[in-house]
Amino acid sequence: FSWLDEWFKRTWVADPLDAKGEDRVLWGNKASPEQNFGLVSFSRPQKRDTIARFASTQPVSYLIAGVDYSFINLEVGLNQRFGLHDEMWVALDTYAATLGESVLPNGAILPSGTRAEFALLVTQYSARLYVTLSYDAFNMWHRLQGPGQLYRSTPSNGAPWNIVRTRNNHPYREVHFIGNLQVSLDFEARSTLDAVVVYDRKLSIRLPWNFINFTAPNRMGVLHDVPNTSAREDTISDGVIFSVRYGDEWFSNPVRFTWPSWHYVKNTEEMEQLKKSYFVFKDNQSLFNTRAVAFRDSYQFTLPRPAFFVSAAEGLLQNDFDLDGNNFTALISENPANGRISLRTDGSFTYIPNPGFLGYDSLRYVIFDGHSLSIPGTAIFQVIGPATLQINDQDSKIQFNIFPNPVTNFFTVRSNQLLENIQIYDIGGQLIKTLMVNDTQIQVNASSLKQGMYIIVGNTRETRLTGKFVKQ
Repeated sequence: FSWLDEWFKRTWVADPLDAKGEDRVLWGNKASPEQNFGLVSFSRPQKRDTIARFASTQPVSYLIAGVDYSFINLEVGLNQRFGLHDEMWVALDTYAATLGESVLPNGAILPSGTRAEFALLVTQYSARLYVTLSYDAFNMWHRLQGPGQLYRSTPSNGAPWNIVRTRNNHPYREVHFIGNLQVSLDFEARSTLDAVVVYDRKLSIRLPWNFINFTAPNRMGVLHDVPNTSAREDTISDGVIFSVRYGDEWFSNPVRFTWPSWHYVKNTEEMEQLKKSYFVFKDNQSLFNTRAVAFRDSYQFTLPRPAFFVSAAEGLLQNDFDLDGNNFTALISENPANGRISLRTDGSFTYIPNPGFLGYDSLRYVIFDGHSLSIPGTAIFQVIGPATLQINDQDSKIQFNIFPNPVTNFFTVRSNQLLENIQIYDIGGQLIKTLMVNDTQIQVNASSLKQGMYIIVGNTRETRLTGKFVKQ
């Protein structure tokens, strides 16, 4: 829903024209918000056909038509520059030559034997899509059928035209004039809202299927309601006639433009298109980043070795955490006071204690996850002589138990080490509370914690123990 456009989703405002699920999954309805929330869209190479050619002495040189999953496309080639004050009308007869209107909204009469359900007015600065009164689907979902609205094309001569509209439902029944389309000039930045792009010697037009009452472009299905039935019916188009009026002349394709039906969507890499929103999200991802959490580390180094190397597997980052799953690197925040350190970005390091030093030293470091720095963490270094190694039983197993887990109200933390205190962090690394212990176990009241996962840290004099629990 948030990554990919999902064609199977229904939207009530678009339901009257794409209610059939078996068809809806095969094309992209640009009038359906539920289908267009993703960062990645889908398209396919157009099936483009030259449907008409005209003489070089005429203002229009050719018509090329094409289809894809979301649009019907028309390219109008010109033998002259499309001027600042020029107008072009494109009439679309989407099915059945005997149906439709014969007179355009400006009063121009279509060529003999030609009718249209839709008419597009194009200038350099605006485009407006009209629909005949009988075929106007406005308010269909609200069941507010106006006089003359039949939801099917009928033959008419001089009947009214309406701008293509839709109506929302919340919070108000606001009317949207979606027939007012966006026009761009060829040197301007492209937008997904562009319906017309004006070049010096051609116009590129694309209309969303839903805007021209196609219910299933995958099988050339168009709205054609049957009266006195509860359902909304469609029929199969016999093709589209484009009638272009420019310079007081008409230019049409002599044969109806058709395309092969498709019954599945081929999954290829070139289908996926990254939207502009993808790059906006990528560039601003740091605004939504949760910074990494650096947990305390403890190391024991035994003399007389002059330098101690710790691998990445045992280094500073091995117990650290990033909720976003980013790769992170370690950076020094404060150097040790009693030695030198060479820290690598993967958390491995080499520590060289000062000559004659025995005891505890520490390093402060932060984690960089590509977007932000963590709260500084601490690494404790204990430098001991060979004779003091016997203090620690290397074979003893350190225990750190949390029970019951998941937690309802109270839980117990128990260890075989003397715990100085325990700290509870949320999954984002925020310290929630610190409890003094000075014992090997403590009972904790978790009733005030919200549901979710938490990290618990037990601090002893020599090490730091970590675990997780779930609050129900």
